[in-house]
Amino acid sequence: SPIPGCTDSTALNYDSSANSDDGSCIYPVYGCTDSTALNYDSSATSDDGSCEYLILDVPGCMDISACNYDFEATIDDGSCLYAELNYDCDGNCLNDEDLDGVCDEIDNCIDVSNFDQNDEDEDGIGDACDEDYGIGIDELSQDKPKLIKMVDVLGRTRIDNRRGVILIELYDDGSTVKRIF
Repeated sequence: SPIPGCTDSTALNYDSSANSDDGSCIYPVYGCTDSTALNYDSSATSDDGSCEYLILDVPGCMDISACNYDFEATIDDGSCLYAELNYDCDGNCLNDEDLDGVCDEIDNCIDVSNFDQNDEDEDGIGDACDEDYGIGIDELSQDKPKLIKMVDVLGRTRIDNRRGVILIELYDDGSTVKRIF
């Protein structure tokens, strides 16, 4: 005797006991079956991987060179913070050869620790590494000429002394001293 039902094994409602197809077969409808997706298809019975989602805006700093770079940010909100010149994001010197906590770019004695930057004779060279500096009886009793300014070989005024630079020191008594740092 005939048993009516869906006899197509590819149909969603296939009936293995049916032997007479009655036209009731239902076939998969492919589409997005996730109701939270933008393109949800309520008639879809099988997900085809086409779901699209709203990407949420995440404000933050998007500059990778900033101290507060946020890799999750999708919108730059102007909040980027940068390290101070010559320092890293933690406030440590980028260059500090003598490890005295004073960055080499502003250190008056790069090779010798001189954290307090003492320069008793005001010649721009820290006392800890100033070969011409001494505190003997003769030095205390003599009036030493005062440094007016330092210039490089091109005549540009310099306020710092870096290794490998030739500087000419001009003193208030008219004397000059050429130094190679």
